[in-house]
Amino acid sequence: MLISNRVLKYFSDRLQRFPIVYKYLVWILGAKAFDASTFQYKRNSSDLNSELLVQKTYKLVFDAQCLQTPTRQRGIGKYSLNLILAICNASPNNSYLAVLSNVASPENLKTARAELAKLECANLDVVVIDIFESQKKVSFTEARHKILQYLEQRDILAVLSLSPFEKHESVISFPISTKFRNFAVLYDLIKLQFPSQLLISQKQKTSYLWSLDNLEEYDCLLSISEETKRNWIALTDKKIPIEVISGSGHTNILSPHKGFKDRVGLLCVGAEQEHKNIERLIEAYCLLPLNVQLGHDLTILGIRNIGARNRLTRCARKAAGKVVLSEYLSETEMFSNYESARLLVMPSLSEGLSLPILEAWSHGLVAIGSVNTVAQEIIQTESQLFNPKDPISIRDCMHRYLTSESAWSAALVDLQLSSKNFTWESTAGRALNAINKSWGE
Repeated sequence: MLISNRVLKYFSDRLQRFPIVYKYLVWILGAKAFDASTFQYKRNSSDLNSELLVQKTYKLVFDAQCLQTPTRQRGIGKYSLNLILAICNASPNNSYLAVLSNVASPENLKTARAELAKLECANLDVVVIDIFESQKKVSFTEARHKILQYLEQRDILAVLSLSPFEKHESVISFPISTKFRNFAVLYDLIKLQFPSQLLISQKQKTSYLWSLDNLEEYDCLLSISEETKRNWIALTDKKIPIEVISGSGHTNILSPHKGFKDRVGLLCVGAEQEHKNIERLIEAYCLLPLNVQLGHDLTILGIRNIGARNRLTRCARKAAGKVVLSEYLSETEMFSNYESARLLVMPSLSEGLSLPILEAWSHGLVAIGSVNTVAQEIIQTESQLFNPKDPISIRDCMHRYLTSESAWSAALVDLQLSSKNFTWESTAGRALNAINKSWGE
């Protein structure tokens, strides 16, 4: 199995330099629809040694299974960890529980538990539910029933799913119970906005639509932005309460921030998907004056596969400056990029929250973003926004803040004011208020 996974990854990485061929193969290989009535999990690890928890009342249980998937490297993982930490800190006298499941590999479970341990929350317990027990295979329905059975045997006030759209192969969708309140974080509806790019196969479509329909069973959705809430209302017909809780960037950044003259380069945190708009960003970079390009490299983080990096490298051949395409970095490496770059540019056509903008702000880094997206909701200053479909608009906005110290300094003042509206403390407060409101508290 390990060899076959390596072979698949090798070909997948390289095929993405040919988008049409890649999409065709995904369409062929994913021709079989997701069927919850027949889907099965196969044991992929030895018997689990999971700790027994002392019986206690839990204010909130977190479905933290997203941390046992590659999502932990991306925005959802970062957001989930910060939200758990903020909620635990907001009410230290209450007990909380983070739940994982052994559909994940031992390595992924170990990493997930380590990430939760780093939070150092004394009032947070962590448990891994064994859905297999003595069985080699468990059906989707049986797995959900075992989780429900585990939860209903405990004194729980509410459950918050942090993993509503994760792949069913690596996460068990939490069942709904009438014994406690049920909530889910709504990150975005990107796949519903760009189905021709992101829902290519029948398997992807049916799996995603099952998860979307499942959200209708929750008592309330906690949206990470007004933009996501608007998309939910516009793109679905589901009548369910939805509250906006927002988010924030890094906390406890103690190092002094560098000024305009001590910063060099453009930074973008993106991915290879088309809605991230990376090719148009590179095109805009190539339109900058020669001296500006030579003085400021463009570093794009988050390009995971070789094929996409090769394809984007071809797009950058016209650039006079250097275009660096990198995979995900460690938190320390990310901090270093935020501290040294002069400008963060986020050209996405749509985002759930755009955590990189909030993270950049916490490091004193000026950010610009796309108009009519969540970037406008966060930034609000018109001069720091551009038309993401127009390379000249992107170029002009980048040029303004790369070359004008007065414009850059004014933007820094704006972001310092705006960032006060985006804190993890306020996000935790909104989440707990929504949960308490459902109980009539």
